Amino acid sequence: ISSVTIPPSITLSGNEAFCNCYAIESLYITDLAAWCNIYFNGSESNPFNIDDLFGTPSPEERTLYVNGAKVTTLTFPDGVTSIGDRAFLGVTSITDIQFNQVTYIGQHSFARCNGLTDVTIPDGVIDISFSAFHDCTQLRSMSIPATLSSNSGLAMMYNCMALTDFYVHWTENIPTWMGYTNKSPQTDITLHVPCGTEELYNDANGWNGYT
Repeated sequence: ISSVTIPPSITLSGNEAFCNCYAIESLYITDLAAWCNIYFNGSESNPFNIDDLFGTPSPEERTLYVNGAKVTTLTFPDGVTSIGDRAFLGVTSITDIQFNQVTYIGQHSFARCNGLTDVTIPDGVIDISFSAFHDCTQLRSMSIPATLSSNSGLAMMYNCMALTDFYVHWTENIPTWMGYTNKSPQTDITLHVPCGTEELYNDANGWNGYT
């Protein structure tokens, strides 16, 4: 199978629905809002969520098409406030994201999106779930807003080894560091903070490991 077309009537995709479908390189949908609401229940439930344990060759690019148009800039339409778990896992054609009214980003929702290089998550996003941007191999910079809750974003950029710049915007009550990154040494990443808050971050465990 090299391409899959999924209609907006689908609301659930079960565990291993696309198990061992290593050759899928094109996904066609017509309703982006409906896609964000699909419950991808477990491993390999998404067409691009391939757990390639045996070195099986797979396409270098996995492309999303909405109404026949290749998606490079992913723009969420008005009314979409939640991005479901694993929704865009493995879509390498995405190079830019416009979140608009999104407030929740699900776990692994953009994991392995290897076309992403710079991501800015805007004010209004409150919750980023576990490993949302895990394994984005080309991700260089990430900016998260002050509206993000203090217990959100756990391991959001694990295995993003190209990351060099991390922008945060809290000016008081610096939240507990949520293991956002695991790049070693941590000093290879420059933390950008609001003017006048340097000492607050320098005194905070986890945060003070960045440059």
